[in-house]
Order: sequence, then structure tokens, then C-alpha cells
Amino acid sequence: MTRRHTTRRVVFVDHPALHEIVVYGREREWQLIAEIPAGVTKNAPREFVFEAGKASLEVHFCEDEVTQNSYAFVVGATRNVAESLITMIERDLDSWSRAQLLEEMDRGAGFDETGRALIRLALSAPLEFDQPVYDRVRDGLQHSDERLRDLSIWATSYTPWPEYRALLRDVAAHDDSERIRDRAARMLDSFDFAGV
Repeated sequence: MTRRHTTRRVVFVDHPALHEIVVYGREREWQLIAEIPAGVTKNAPREFVFEAGKASLEVHFCEDEVTQNSYAFVVGATRNVAESLITMIERDLDSWSRAQLLEEMDRGAGFDETGRALIRLALSAPLEFDQPVYDRVRDGLQHSDERLRDLSIWATSYTPWPEYRALLRDVAAHDDSERIRDRAARMLDSFDFAGV
């Protein structure tokens, strides 16, 4: 079986963004090959899979009603072709840039704004470890607001880097909230199950 490359996610500014991605795909003669309803697995977004050209490329577009975000990623036979397509999508459609997401996270004024920024940043994190994203998730795990600590635990699941394990262990052992300790322990169990 051939290993396929999956890109990072590109998070769109607008939600929902289905109309824009369908028009964009139609202009490029993409074919819709699958539609997966929301909630097939717990908290799973609604997902549309488009075949993009003849290079064994798939564009996965997700409408996530839990986080109120729309995003896309590409799966392809080769890294270069898949990365090229996700970069083109990011350039052509109104999406959050890395700089904007980091700035939005740092500017966060209160739970709502900071929480939205954290989830967008985690959704768009690169597949390889990224110190700026890690630092902001770490800061969220140490925040005085229990709701932000809870969101930060959830954020570790989007791109589950092994580097998060020590943070989650610390939260599971020492957080003031029993609920947060329990959630961190369950996230560690999920990491174990996934082999992270």
C-alpha cells in the first residue's frame, strides 16, 4: 500500500465556507467523490472530499459546527504536489495566515476571543512540531480561566505532537480542577491509543 501525504489544514476566515469551496472546485473541474455527515464519530465535522485533477489528489473540506470553523487539507501521492495545492488554496481563498493567527492569539482579550484564536491556531498547526503553537497551547493549559485550560486540552488533539505529553501529564497531576485533571488524563489515553 502506498503511503499518501496529508497536508496541514488551512482555516478559512468565513464560516460556513462551503459555497466558496464548491465554486472554486467547479472552476477547476474537481469532482465531489464523498460527503461524510457530521458526527459520524464523536465531534467529527461534516466533510466533503473532492478529487482534484489526475494526480491522485483529494481536497478534504470540513464544516466544523462544534468549533464554528471551516477548513481544508489535501491528501496526495506526493508531498510536493499536495503542498503545492494547499498553498494555492490558501492563497486564492480568504484564509487565516499563520501571522494573523499568532497575532490574534496574543491579542486575545477575554475567553471568547482567546478561545476562538486558540482553536484556529491549533487547527492550522503544521504536522511537524512548531514551537510558537506549542507555546500558546502551553500558556492556555496554564491559564487561570478553567474554560481556556479545557479548550487547550482539546487543542492538543488537532495536531497531537508527542511534545504535548509532558504538558498533559502535568495538568493531569496538578491542575486545581478535578474535571480538567480528568480531561487531561483522558487526552493522554487518546494519545496512547493513537501511538503518539
